[in-house]
Amino acid sequence: MKRRAAIHWVGGTVLVCAMAPATRVWASDRIPFEPLRDGQRSKAQKAAQAAARSEKEWERARADLVGPLPGEPLKVDWEREMVLGIFLGMRPSSGYRVTIQEIRETKERLIVRYREHGPPPGAITLTVLTSPFQIVKLKRSVLPVEWKEVKEDG
Repeated sequence: MKRRAAIHWVGGTVLVCAMAPATRVWASDRIPFEPLRDGQRSKAQKAAQAAARSEKEWERARADLVGPLPGEPLKVDWEREMVLGIFLGMRPSSGYRVTIQEIRETKERLIVRYREHGPPPGAITLTVLTSPFQIVKLKRSVLPVEWKEVKEDG
């Protein structure tokens, strides 16, 4: 590993300072993810989150929170990937949705930042109960998952 040195001229004296090796140090790294499904109708009555690292865990979460999904079954390589789901619970009208903004990995955990989107002021919405959700897949991790809501105003 190369060491770096800084040379400074201070009041007629040359100072040579040894510096630590240059390395990349991040508090956390962004993890790529792929949205699999989202929608307005889940079985979640209250806000919930799910992390499934196996098909068995996914089936349990799906039965409790999602219910039947339209379309083809999720394509997940359970040896290399895992599934995360965010569920808002009941909302009083149409126009609500949830999106996972980013996933970061630290030494201790995965941090999932998500945002709830409501209908814009003055929007025409249906008076119907909805339960928005989003399901994504990402590389498999054994780290615990921490969920953080990002508020609309920042």
